[in-house]
Amino acid sequence: MRTQNKAKPFVWVFLLAFSLEALVSQSGQARGGEPSETQRVIPADVKLPSRLALVEHFTPGRGPLIFHIQTVHGSYEAQKKIAALLHEIDRRYGMDLLLLEGSAFRLQPRVLNFFPGIEALNRKTLKDLARGGLLKGPELFLAERPEVPAYGIENLRVYLGNVEIFRDVLSRQKKSGRFLADMDMQIGRLIPAYLNPELRDFLKRREAFDSA
Repeated sequence: MRTQNKAKPFVWVFLLAFSLEALVSQSGQARGGEPSETQRVIPADVKLPSRLALVEHFTPGRGPLIFHIQTVHGSYEAQKKIAALLHEIDRRYGMDLLLLEGSAFRLQPRVLNFFPGIEALNRKTLKDLARGGLLKGPELFLAERPEVPAYGIENLRVYLGNVEIFRDVLSRQKKSGRFLADMDMQIGRLIPAYLNPELRDFLKRREAFDSA
């Protein structure tokens, strides 16, 4: 980090695409040099706006302060909150690094500036892309804070292998669905012979609850 006259916290953020996650790190800056271990200060507690996030667990210690953020994947409203949450963390602590799942390279958020000098049109375009699932919360944040270093954490070979497995599973979805439906029908035939009325009633109520 650049030497400053006043101690300033910094933040590391780590985001996972399937269960979106973040790491937040706070550290005092040693005068005239790199951050000093003896000067690192971790707050006794971390508070974030309840409209954006709920802090489920906090462990104090020395060194980087880490936030693990989890959210609903594929939800536009959730992605908007992720972007707002990252801005809030950045405002409170100062963000120094962003790490993302789903990429194996350094992100180049300045390419999201589709219309240089036309800020309103650019915001609308980013919003439309996010609604369509083409952009997520971290990209929305980086579009406004492109100076924050952001890197993908994937091993490209392993990631592409997982993508192929996922495609294969999707291609067999109909076959799997027919198998499960047939198995469910066979189980339904066995229920009257092996379960008493109370258990049968319980299963009906459980199925109704699951399908609600």
